[in-house]
Amino acid sequence: MKKKKTSIIGIVITIIVLIIIVVISNLGTSQMTSFQTVINNIFMPVQNGFIFIKSKIAGNEQQISDTQKLKQENEKLKQANGKLQEQIRELEILKSENNTLKEFVNLKNKYTDYQTVPANVIERSYSNYDKIIVINSRKK
Repeated sequence: MKKKKTSIIGIVITIIVLIIIVVISNLGTSQMTSFQTVINNIFMPVQNGFIFIKSKIAGNEQQISDTQKLKQENEKLKQANGKLQEQIRELEILKSENNTLKEFVNLKNKYTDYQTVPANVIERSYSNYDKIIVINSRKK
């Protein structure tokens, strides 16, 4: 019931507005100037408000698009950052190995009276009673 009353009121208002528009369009241009000024003063702020809202919505669409582009760029940069961090770890391993080899060279120069042979420690005893180290080296 309430919906019928609301829809009937809406139809009546629409018909009245259409009749006013028809009457205004049939008036002469001299009579419309003052009326037109009044109407412009009433509707121009409303129209400017709608234009402002439209521009804000369009600006938000651009901002959303920019945000999506930034997210994609951020993802690419995260992947590139991961690769660079992996390279850093590999370079740190190489640096450590290089420092170890430099120590070996310095050790060989330090003990020139002895014949040196490269070897790796493959087992160590951590007992308090014995101290055993097992190394592997190649035979000469």
